[in-house]
Amino acid sequence: MPVETYLLYLAAVAVFFATPPDTSQLLIISNAIRHGPRRSL
Repeated sequence: MPVETYLLYLAAVAVFFATPPDTSQLLIISNAIRHGPRRSL
């Protein structure tokens, strides 16, 4: 795994835990998982 990918992963995890997801964020995450990121936007 490249270092850049690992650092991006760590940044995403840090942001996720710094701001706990509310209902709208959970809806976006579930739509992205179910239908893909383009459709969730």
